Amino acid sequence: MIEIPVSSFEEFERRVKEIVLGIENFKKNNPLIHYSDPLFRGQRKGSWKLVTTLERHIEFSEYPFLDYFQKMKNVQKDIQRVTGKKWNLNQTFGEGNCNNPIPYPEEYEFMAYLRHHGFPSPLLDWTSSMEVASFFAFQKPSDEENVAVYVYINYIGRGEAFWASKSKLTTLGPNIMPDMRHKIQKSQYTMS
Repeated sequence: MIEIPVSSFEEFERRVKEIVLGIENFKKNNPLIHYSDPLFRGQRKGSWKLVTTLERHIEFSEYPFLDYFQKMKNVQKDIQRVTGKKWNLNQTFGEGNCNNPIPYPEEYEFMAYLRHHGFPSPLLDWTSSMEVASFFAFQKPSDEENVAVYVYINYIGRGEAFWASKSKLTTLGPNIMPDMRHKIQKSQYTMS
């Protein structure tokens, strides 16, 4: 991870625009190389680590996914009753390891819904918008001098990303949830 300190919001905007322009130029000049668009995450305290809400709420470093899935199942009926929306949660999803989002779209949608409404989650929120990330970084005063805005590019390479085999990070979105709040925030997620 590279840290780029800036001393003003204007300098921050300029630096992020330079990064995005650099990516766009790289894309234009290397048409055979595939890579993902950048994702952004804003945090109001620069000292905070990149951790999920679930990691912030538990006291140990690993949480069995089957336990988390069971907690999802426990709140499912109440959430469905309040929202009028149904999610069909597949039990084999809860027995898996979450590394393949394709077969389980409703489960990931439900996890994203819960995450957007304050339920601790193994999903880490990102956005495809620098402005939305900036809003979350600067929205509330902090007792710290620095905020943090992260830029993440999931892959760069020909065909399969050159670090994909080493990565344990799954990117989910942008169409994981048909919710207006999710769309306005241009939300995407990572899961490790």
